[in-house]
Amino acid sequence: MDRLQLGLIVAFVAVGVVMLWVLMIAHFGQRAAVNPPPRRIIRRLALISMAFGGSAIAYGILVALVTGEIGRSVLVILQGLVAVGSGMRSQDSGTTP
Repeated sequence: MDRLQLGLIVAFVAVGVVMLWVLMIAHFGQRAAVNPPPRRIIRRLALISMAFGGSAIAYGILVALVTGEIGRSVLVILQGLVAVGSGMRSQDSGTTP
């Protein structure tokens, strides 16, 4: 594993950790049944979800180009597409991703 792959993996994991941290704060910081989160928080979470999905898609393409592992890169790209779709849907419906 060279430095490029290691840097990509570290960046991808960091984005995922930050996204989970924000989702945990939004979920446990407010009582959803009594006090639903405001629209601005929902929009921010949707944007974070779409950014995470975009980074997953880019990471999958780079893994395919650098290592030639098509199977793993296809799974990562599909995960990214799901995250982007979840973010887009939550912006439309007003629910958290």
